[in-house]
Amino acid sequence: MPDTYRYNDELLFDEDDRQAAKDSYPNIFPALDHPELREFFAAHDVRANGMKRNSRRWGFRAVALVSLALIGASMTHFLGQPWQRVVAGVSAVAGILGAGLGVFGVMFAASKDEWLQHRFVTERLRQMHFQWLLAHIADIAEAAERKDWTALIAARAAALGQFKQQVAGCLSTLFDDAIELPPDESPRTGYAMDPAFIRKTTTKLPATDHVTELLDAYVAIRVMGQWRYASHRLKLRERSFISTFPREQARTLTALGIGAITLLVVLHIAAAIGVFFKSAVLWMPYADLLAMWLAIGALALRTVEEGLQPRREIERYRAYRAGIANIRQRLEPAKTPARRREIMIELEELAWDEMVNFLKSNQEARFVM
Repeated sequence: MPDTYRYNDELLFDEDDRQAAKDSYPNIFPALDHPELREFFAAHDVRANGMKRNSRRWGFRAVALVSLALIGASMTHFLGQPWQRVVAGVSAVAGILGAGLGVFGVMFAASKDEWLQHRFVTERLRQMHFQWLLAHIADIAEAAERKDWTALIAARAAALGQFKQQVAGCLSTLFDDAIELPPDESPRTGYAMDPAFIRKTTTKLPATDHVTELLDAYVAIRVMGQWRYASHRLKLRERSFISTFPREQARTLTALGIGAITLLVVLHIAAAIGVFFKSAVLWMPYADLLAMWLAIGALALRTVEEGLQPRREIERYRAYRAGIANIRQRLEPAKTPARRREIMIELEELAWDEMVNFLKSNQEARFVM
């Protein structure tokens, strides 16, 4: 079943999403719609997706090459000349290439680093967009009242321009700073895109219609958008051998691993029975060879699992969705705009933590046998 979920709909990429937001929140729609941010986001999103595919493609190649090397080495004594030398040579070359790709990160590490850095940019842009909304609630309400967005849009463009300069000048440094913060450091020192964000979000909020409209829009677009995304990534409905969903990946790898172990046990039982029959002596060496191949296959599956990290991804999405559920539950009884904004700020902290966990887990993942 094809994946029909519309990714990044929070940023109103689709014309239907923009029209729906305009119909639902007509007075503050100019604050929700940020074409320049979408353009910059899309450029990095395309590169991130391409580098992700490239990184994992090289990771799978590393596993396949090392597996081929081990299988070839295990069967050389069954072959005569000149095939013995040919298989041994191919196995050696495959082993060297696989080790270079997996252990030393040739091709694999470079693609992965670029993928994560571009993904870091897209997530910071998403956070920037919604933090800007929370930081300028009063300003947005005033602009909506006056129907004059010129100054506010200019200030937003300047903030985006400053972020672009930071990305162009020191992306790797920004990335390293994000994932290497001390464990006990408060998230408030890292998640805020604007140094003045905390100060701006402690100002009083009037309970006007425009303020209420903006806060309602944040809940519908940001809070519910993140809830839908986490739930979507946890779905277990896609029936394909190579899935992008962690639960499907975990299920497929587990099934293949259990299958390999089951066949291995069956072979050992057959070998034990064959001890009592002389005719089994002829096929016993081949049973041992097949058992070795199954063991190599199980090792390869374990390596793929370590590279994809499906179980860690599942727990990360579950924790994130649980955090969002807690925020949704607390937003419902919140009456004052200040209290609602306070809870929304916690979502921005949660989104920062989720991003950092994502970057760290994928940076640590290795396709190494």
